Amino acid sequence: MYQILQYLILFVEDKVVQILKKVMFKTEDCQSQRRNSFNNQNRSSQQINTFAKTTLEQMEHMQNCLFQFNNAQQSGGAVYVKESDELLITNSWILKNQAKMGGGLYLEDSNDLDYLALQTKISNNSAKLFGDNVVAIPQKLTLAQFDEKTLFETVQIINTDNILIEQVKQQLQQIQFDNEIQLPSGQKISSYAKFDKHTRSVIAQGRDQQVIKNLRNTYCTIESRILNKSNNDDSGIFSNNLTNIQKVLFNETTQDYNLDELIVYFNNEQPPNIVLQLQFSCDSVIVPIYNKEYPYNILNKHTNYHLRVNIKTFDCQYGETKNYTDFSCIPCNSEQGLFSLKIDSQKCEIKDDISTISVQSALLNLKAGYWRPYFETNRISNCINKPENCLGGWIEGDTSCLKGHIGALCEECDLYAIREGTHFSTSQKYSCASCQETSRNFILIAFVTIWTLISIFISVQSNLKSIKQSIRVTSVLLIKLAAIQISNQSAILIKILTNYLQILAAIATFKLKLPIQFQSTIDTAGSPVQTMTYSMDCFLATLFSFEIQYARMIWQIILPFIYISFFFTCYLIAIKFKLASYNKSVITTTIIYMYIYLQTSLVGGFAQLISYRNISGYQWIQANTSQRFDTSYHYRWILQFCIPMLTLLSIIIPSYFLFSLNRNSENLDKNHVKSQWGYLYNEYKYNAYFWELIKIAQKQLMMICLIYYDDNVILKATMVAIIIVVYLELSKKYKPYNRDQLNNLDCQTMNTCLATIILAAGIYISESTNVAEVKIPYFMLIAILNILISYILISKIVVEYFKKAGLTMERVEKFKQYIREVFPFLNRVPFISRLLMDNRNKRKRIAELYMKLKQFLISQAREIILFKSSQLKLDSHRSSDQQIHTNQLSLRSLHLGKDQEYLIRESLKQSSLNTPKNVLDSNVFDQINLKRNEQLKSKFNTQTQLNNNEKFNDNKEE
Repeated sequence: MYQILQYLILFVEDKVVQILKKVMFKTEDCQSQRRNSFNNQNRSSQQINTFAKTTLEQMEHMQNCLFQFNNAQQSGGAVYVKESDELLITNSWILKNQAKMGGGLYLEDSNDLDYLALQTKISNNSAKLFGDNVVAIPQKLTLAQFDEKTLFETVQIINTDNILIEQVKQQLQQIQFDNEIQLPSGQKISSYAKFDKHTRSVIAQGRDQQVIKNLRNTYCTIESRILNKSNNDDSGIFSNNLTNIQKVLFNETTQDYNLDELIVYFNNEQPPNIVLQLQFSCDSVIVPIYNKEYPYNILNKHTNYHLRVNIKTFDCQYGETKNYTDFSCIPCNSEQGLFSLKIDSQKCEIKDDISTISVQSALLNLKAGYWRPYFETNRISNCINKPENCLGGWIEGDTSCLKGHIGALCEECDLYAIREGTHFSTSQKYSCASCQETSRNFILIAFVTIWTLISIFISVQSNLKSIKQSIRVTSVLLIKLAAIQISNQSAILIKILTNYLQILAAIATFKLKLPIQFQSTIDTAGSPVQTMTYSMDCFLATLFSFEIQYARMIWQIILPFIYISFFFTCYLIAIKFKLASYNKSVITTTIIYMYIYLQTSLVGGFAQLISYRNISGYQWIQANTSQRFDTSYHYRWILQFCIPMLTLLSIIIPSYFLFSLNRNSENLDKNHVKSQWGYLYNEYKYNAYFWELIKIAQKQLMMICLIYYDDNVILKATMVAIIIVVYLELSKKYKPYNRDQLNNLDCQTMNTCLATIILAAGIYISESTNVAEVKIPYFMLIAILNILISYILISKIVVEYFKKAGLTMERVEKFKQYIREVFPFLNRVPFISRLLMDNRNKRKRIAELYMKLKQFLISQAREIILFKSSQLKLDSHRSSDQQIHTNQLSLRSLHLGKDQEYLIRESLKQSSLNTPKNVLDSNVFDQINLKRNEQLKSKFNTQTQLNNNEKFNDNKEE
């Protein structure tokens, strides 16, 4: 008969046996056989809550029962058994019951049976503390990796009627490990600090592998031995020599046999087959021997259970030192300022109070303005170029840099968005801005491009005019030489200015605390193309697939060809519309100018690629300190790209120039030679035709010194100063320019560079030694010297260019007159009044005097030619002095025409250089008629007045 009951309370001799709530069952099927009476505990509390807990003493058999939706306040949500050897529950269900401990079945001091074989299902019960389904005497042990949810599986290696030995199987959460567990050597597990830190404990389990807790007053013993796994020999004897403790008590706080205080001593350098084996034996574990046939009852019990685990010890980690006596790894005491960043280090490092705020055993907390590249290095570098880029702190490498910055000392920009999703490029030196903020870069690119094209145009135009004047052939050679004297010097002055700025850029490498705008101006003026290339990093990063340091150099090689092509296109268009005529010299002058203009930047760029900076003990590419130098990839670029290009630019091309000039050294005044090579030597004397190559070598040597000794400011300042001094001595010896004014101007620029470098070195020393009182005066001297020389050079270039303009000079004079009339107070300022001075009358007077001098020289040339013709008829018996003069004039030469041309050229050449000597010996003029001498005397007075006016004009221009 089946019945549906709201509550069923089964009483046996007035003892509450069980409560069934809202269940349907066959009442006559639930049977219990007893041999003694029931003993109900806590009856009142259970009845108050309309729940009951069944307590059975020596209950033998229960069958065909359903225990469901029961709730106990303490133990045994459905059934609680005390001091019973056996409880058979067959063909029953214990489902969805609750308690603090043992949600389904709680067997106090008893072993559970194989209920699955008895066809009893115990599932879906829950316990607040432990034992969701069944709580009984533990039957086995295991290890916990982190907590109860991360238990290791075990396998039986020995199982007899009187002994059971299991071993931990290295499989956790579907992850297969080696056959050993790793523990620290020489340290308590609880105090062992690892970045994947974990603790281990021994866990007691029941038959169904549920965790058993509440095992107070129990303990486990620990034994150890060294095991060779390869020979399968299990005869080794366990001892207590390899651990610090031999017994561990049950921890009521953690509810396990906690191994936090355990220390093992085992060498982490042992071969893989040698392990440390620990064996755990706990008095709480009782192993039952079950009947293999129904009713599957317990036939016998024993306590001879052991759990073994194979141990390998961790390598000594960061923050630890290794003791080779007991093979322990001892952590450094951070409270004493000790740390270690090396594996198996034998001593701890001491904190650097200058760069470090605090330390942990394996961590450094750096001050702002300091940087280190990797976690394992303790070599800390000062971010001397821009300290605010380095944030310091506990992190290292790129992540310790200001936003947008990466690389050694945080000097490079995150161009490839390594740290974040935004691309950054160089905005100023050591400063970065987003690639979306490109307004300043566009302005810089436009400025450099315009300046480069203008300088090409001025240089080519001036050189063409100089060549045209120098090779003009007339019936009287004096006219040609007079034209040389008044030739335009704008191209020469631009070369002097470019050379000066390139040398001046050296002070930007002296690590001075200059205003960023001033330093950027120096870099842009000294290496405009290189600066422009850095401004195009965002574009180059997308254009080329390789790293930016190589892309920059390839672009700097391509860029001159772009400029040359653009200039030639404009030139061809001008020829097409008959605005200019074709001249081969335009091509050669443009190419030579671009080489002189860019070779310093190119050589410097390639030298930076083959050089490295040693920062924090590592080598970094000097051209890009976010990349390591000591890589096979970079070595291939050096061998296949950098060295060939550097050889071409610094050796092959200058050698070709020198060879070509030397081969034509006897024909430097010829038309075809001047058209091809004139830009290299037009401004120099013929005996110093190689001087442009001397200047190229000077700049290249300086660039190599600045790059190779980048970190040693004093050494590179000394070497650069020596190079400039040697150049000045050679300049004094050769006086290479064909005008004294240019020689003086070249010496002034070099002396200014020398003084600037010496003062810059002094500023660096004062900053290093905290001698601040000399810093400002030195800065002021540098500014004054360079402003003066820059003004002289630029003003001369403008004046020389306007000299060619003719009508333009007239407009300038009118503009100056307008300024004088509108702002009369400016005339009271001496400096400005000289600038606004009207020079039209002076130029008119000079032109009149020049025409007089020209007429005088032409008539003088005629007299000289007539006189030389008469000398051919003189008697061969002349005095020795007369013979010397005759030889100088080549009177006995068979080629009389060439001698006449040579004499006239040499005399006027000396006159064009403003030398006081007269090229004709006084003995020659003594033979001229006295009447003619009086006429010559009058004309010489006119010449003297003209020379004085010219010197006065030169002084005004300077």
